Amino acid sequence: MTYEELGLCDHGNAVQLIVDKITFLNGSKPVNTSGGLEAKVILLEQLVLVKFVS
Repeated sequence: MTYEELGLCDHGNAVQLIVDKITFLNGSKPVNTSGGLEAKVILLEQLVLVKFVS
């Protein structure tokens, strides 16, 4: 997803969010780009499945 799709800015203004550091950790609209807990839980489920099948 892009910043525009998330509704953080109008179409074509995503670069300005980054330049102005608005989406940085201490910015006015911080964004977690790591995928958050959901991404980590899915990876853990895959590892458990691989161990179970092996």
